Amino acid sequence: MTPLFSTVILDPATAMIGGAALALFSAQLIWAKPEVELKRTALLGAVWGGWWGLTVAYMYFNYTDWMLVYLVDAKTLSIPLTFFVFWVLLVMHGFLAALGVGALVLHRRIGLGVAVLVGLVATNFLLMALQGHAYAHIGTYAEYHAGLAKEVAQVPAAATGMTVAGLLAAPPPIIMVVIRFLQGRKVAAAAASAAQVPTAQARVTA
Repeated sequence: MTPLFSTVILDPATAMIGGAALALFSAQLIWAKPEVELKRTALLGAVWGGWWGLTVAYMYFNYTDWMLVYLVDAKTLSIPLTFFVFWVLLVMHGFLAALGVGALVLHRRIGLGVAVLVGLVATNFLLMALQGHAYAHIGTYAEYHAGLAKEVAQVPAAATGMTVAGLLAAPPPIIMVVIRFLQGRKVAAAAASAAQVPTAQARVTA
């Protein structure tokens, strides 16, 4: 089964990880055109956060108590409304992480930006460890607290939902990161070539 690091506790950090990574791999673009690329990077972070939220929608609507880590009984909530709030928060977290790390990149604080990304990853795994038991069991709020929730492997629909969500979630951010990185290299190479022209002309004149 493809692991899906998803619950309402884990997902904001996951959205931030994607946003931070996008900013780091957009460094050359941000340095070349900060007034355009910093904003674009932040918007791409928001897109990633929104996409991540959509990929876990099936789990949210069908296994809401699991998504809520059995902290609140889903029967007491409006599931559509809480999903919308949850989705907006993911968009915001992706946006803010990309903007914040992008600002560090703009000021050439790459080391600090990497530290932020590492910290986010560490936070995600720490949260995963803390909620590991709840994560590994599927059921309702009442079933979980009564010790009757089943292991994920015993609920094929949930296992399949997690696998599909994981497979859907991964490609877009990877593609975005690769494209931004390659675009940045192209821009940097063009700038380096342009800088060499005046030097060559000066040598000819001399």
